[in-house]
Amino acid sequence: MRTVITFLLNAGLNFAVGLSIAAVLGPAGYGHFAVAASAGALIATGLFDWLRLSTTRFYGEPQRLLSPALRPTLDFAYRGLTLLVLCGTALVICVGIDPFLTRGLVIAVAVTGIANGAFDFQAALARARFKDRDYAVLVIGKGVLGLAFALGAALLTEDPALVLAAQAGGILLATLPVRSKLLDPPGARAESALLRRFASYGVPVVVANVVFQTMLLCNRSAAASHFGYASAGQLSLATDIALRLLLAMGAAVDVFVFQLAVRAEATEGHAAAERQLRVNMVTVSAVLVLLAVGFALTLPAFVALIVPARFRSDFVPLGLTILPGILLFCLGQFAVNPVFQIAHRTAPIVGAALVSAAVDGAGLLLMPVGAGPIGIAALHSASLAVGFVILLGLAMRTPAVRPPFGDIVGILVAAAVTSVGLWPMRAIPSPILSLILAASIGPCLYGALLFALDVGTIRAEAARWAIRIKRRASVPEPV
Repeated sequence: MRTVITFLLNAGLNFAVGLSIAAVLGPAGYGHFAVAASAGALIATGLFDWLRLSTTRFYGEPQRLLSPALRPTLDFAYRGLTLLVLCGTALVICVGIDPFLTRGLVIAVAVTGIANGAFDFQAALARARFKDRDYAVLVIGKGVLGLAFALGAALLTEDPALVLAAQAGGILLATLPVRSKLLDPPGARAESALLRRFASYGVPVVVANVVFQTMLLCNRSAAASHFGYASAGQLSLATDIALRLLLAMGAAVDVFVFQLAVRAEATEGHAAAERQLRVNMVTVSAVLVLLAVGFALTLPAFVALIVPARFRSDFVPLGLTILPGILLFCLGQFAVNPVFQIAHRTAPIVGAALVSAAVDGAGLLLMPVGAGPIGIAALHSASLAVGFVILLGLAMRTPAVRPPFGDIVGILVAAAVTSVGLWPMRAIPSPILSLILAASIGPCLYGALLFALDVGTIRAEAARWAIRIKRRASVPEPV
């Protein structure tokens, strides 16, 4: 329950951050902010993400006790990479590699990369050790402090660089309350063999993520270059909202299911991990498909109620265009990638990402001048879809992880019927009432359909859950 509440608060805060900054800065200012934020995310992904991946894969309660050098090695790598970012930032400021980059923007991008890397590392430590309370403090603290600092800077300065730096400062502060709680006993030293192991495992996944981040940055930069920063801001906000929503939900589910696969491998062997991965695919797909369908059907009400007025004209077409690609990208991240991560065979993830980037790059070169931001959104969505299809095809070559065909059909049928059931609510004049009804009826209808179709053997799982609840209720209270 704590994790569910954490997700709900995190999703709400992510929405609040993006929409508040956009409302204050306007389309052009948000366009500058979004391009710089993408550059910061690229630094965090390229330099620090392999530490997050290695932490969730190798660092847990049994592993850290058996191998005390795990944590010192992770800490050594993080500090070294932070120093590398600081030295690179100083070099860029002194040399002035790009005349269009101001010192303030360079610093803001660097601090954003470091802050996101620090947060992801601490969150991965809490997640690997199943410390739900500390994980909740981190996630909620990041949202609250990031929003407060960014919104304050936006209201006071309206400077995208200062807003980005302030948000990064809030994220860094959010890591302080749990840092001491996640420390390991001192004494052990970092080991180069472990460092090489982490790199060989995480770097291919990181390369793939860097490719996707670079696509995002290039598409936003292309929109700014060809159509102006106001158009880039329109495209960025629609993309950010859909991406944050689905990534937040995917990560919330992944907190549970990936660690279950890791635990199954450690205790029962690789075959058990593959069986768990098959279950995970169905679970992740069911959750993300519901979220995407609900978001698409409630988008007009969402725009009327929440999206800043200066962004409303193009938000619905841009959001609906980019949503399919984002859904498939998130399915790849949280349902398919774990197959390769558990098998220590992450090269296919890189290959799929490179093909996706090639499609995107070729599309940018060949795109007609009059395509506008909607053309870039369509290209981005199609490129992500191509990458997912390739990744899924490679993963399905392992028969043990293939989800039952009936479960996939059941999810699609449930999504289609839920769409039909929610469609009339788009005609409700009140956006608030429309959203409330959709959020109440949609999950209930979808869940009932999954239960009726027994997707993922949900009936048996519900029966086991009911038995556990009954047994707990029958245990007498201690006197």
